[in-house]
Amino acid sequence: MVDETFHLIRTETEYVSQILTKIKCFAQHHSCHVWFVTHPRQLQHWGGMPPGMYDISGSAHFINKCDNGIVVHRNRNPKLGPLDIVLIYVRKVRNKVIGRIGEASLLYDRITGEFKDIDDELVKGWSVVVGRAGGALKWRTLYSKGSQPINS
Repeated sequence: MVDETFHLIRTETEYVSQILTKIKCFAQHHSCHVWFVTHPRQLQHWGGMPPGMYDISGSAHFINKCDNGIVVHRNRNPKLGPLDIVLIYVRKVRNKVIGRIGEASLLYDRITGEFKDIDDELVKGWSVVVGRAGGALKWRTLYSKGSQPINS
């Protein structure tokens, strides 16, 4: 969508803020959902960890103005865990009645392009990097809903 008033706005951040406000008003007026699929900015010294909501390229307004924020992350480094595990992070939920902050793990089938529930025997004992604590990597061991985590 090209806006003819872009030249009147001084920064990309101001432009993103204006556009998001217009789109949010449109969605409320028409009682519909609007989904944005964004990508993280080019992260300097990125170590393969899942990006945060403030890592979105363009503006912090994407997280500030959204009602729900979801990060989908697939590991691309075999040293940091299995390559076919996809981590889904719900990072922001404005209306607590419709959901809550949390995470889920899915298996990505490269042949079919489908996301599937994880077979517990398949990933038993696999750990995945979920972030950093200080300078150290933070790992989480995958486990089934009924069992307890081995480490967090």
